[in-house]
Amino acid sequence: MRLRFTAAALGVALAIAPPAAIAQDATSVREARRLFEEGVAAADAGRYADAVSAFERSYRARASAVVLHNLAMAYRGVGRLRDAVDALERYLREPTAHETQAHLDELGVELATIRREVPELRFELDPPEAAVRVDGALVSVGVEGLRVDPGHHRVEVLADDHTPRQLDVDLARGEHRTVRAALELTAPDARIAVETDVPTAQVLIDGVSVGVHRASVLATPGDHAVLLRAAGYRDLTRSVRVGRHGLVRVDVSLQREGRVPGWAIGVGVAGVAAVAATVIFLVLYTPPTPDPAPAVSGANYWGVIPLPGL
Repeated sequence: MRLRFTAAALGVALAIAPPAAIAQDATSVREARRLFEEGVAAADAGRYADAVSAFERSYRARASAVVLHNLAMAYRGVGRLRDAVDALERYLREPTAHETQAHLDELGVELATIRREVPELRFELDPPEAAVRVDGALVSVGVEGLRVDPGHHRVEVLADDHTPRQLDVDLARGEHRTVRAALELTAPDARIAVETDVPTAQVLIDGVSVGVHRASVLATPGDHAVLLRAAGYRDLTRSVRVGRHGLVRVDVSLQREGRVPGWAIGVGVAGVAAVAATVIFLVLYTPPTPDPAPAVSGANYWGVIPLPGL
C-alpha cells in the first residue's frame, strides 16, 4: 500500500519542483519517472532486489524525496536494514510537501521498528587491542555494539605477533551476539648473527658457546650477552636486545693483548704535542722580568761582596 501510494505522488513531486529543477534536462526527469515506476512494479511483485536497483538509478537521475522513501522500503525487503534506516531518516528530515503529520508519525514508528531489527555484534578479544574486520572492512570496536545487516558475515581478528582468526557468523533480524576470540602468540623467530675478524674466536651467547668465527642462532625475546674470546686477544662483550622477530647483527674486531689501542696512541701524541706547544708559547711570548732594586746599600742584588783591594 505504501509503495502504491508514493507512486501516485511522484508526478506531483516532479510537477511542483522549483524552477531551477524544472530547467533540468527533461530526458533525465523522464528517465527518473520511468525507473521509479519500474521499481514500484518490482516491489509489488515481491522482487525487492530489482526494486532496489530501479529506485537507486531513479534517485541518481532525479533526487526526489518520494524515491528515497520507496528506496527505504525496498532496502528493508532485501535485508539491507542499515541502508533502510539511513534512507528513511533522510526522508523524514526532508519529506515531500504533500506529507501529512499523521503519515510522518507513522513513518517514525516504522523507523523505530526497523532499527530494532538491525542485528548487533559485540566483541570480547584477547588481546583487547586486536583489530577486527567484518566482511573485509576494518571496523571500530568499542563499548557499543557493531550494527550489521542480518545474514552471513565473515569476522577476522588480527593482532601483531598473534595468529589471526576467522569466524563465520550468521545473524537473524534483531539478533544480538557476542563474538569471543582469543588469539595465540606466534612462535618467536628472531635471530642473532655474530661475526668477527679472528677465525679462531669462540662465540658465546649468554655463556653458551654457539660457534667459532661466526654464528647465527635463534634467540628468545629480551636482552642477551654476546662474548667473543680468542687466544692472544682481548675478550669483547656486547649486550643486544632481541624482539620476537627479525635479525640482530653483531660484527666486531678483536684487539691483541698488550697492544696499545690506536686511539690511545693518538691521544698520547696529541697530549705531548699540546704540552710542547705550551712551553714554546711561554718562552717566546713571556716578557723578561726586570731585576729588582737593591734592598741594602753597598751590597749588590746577587749578594756578592767585593774582595779587598778590588
